[in-house]
Amino acid sequence: MNNVTGKSGNISMDDAMKLAKSDAGRKIFSALQSTHAQQIQEAMNHAQTGDMEQAKKALSAMLASEEVQSLIKSLGG
Repeated sequence: MNNVTGKSGNISMDDAMKLAKSDAGRKIFSALQSTHAQQIQEAMNHAQTGDMEQAKKALSAMLASEEVQSLIKSLGG
């Protein structure tokens, strides 16, 4: 099973995709687009080619950042 690692632990790729499609996920994505656009684009490119391991690596540092963790907590995650 593919997992994404953040300060809070691991979540499955299925859970990550559910979050990405949720209202909270869209708010997080919108808030991070300007500050982490390159990492997001790189992850999207890898995901489109089916390389989920590289997509995960592209997002790992961003997901573990204090900024993202704070956004997740503020949205009830």
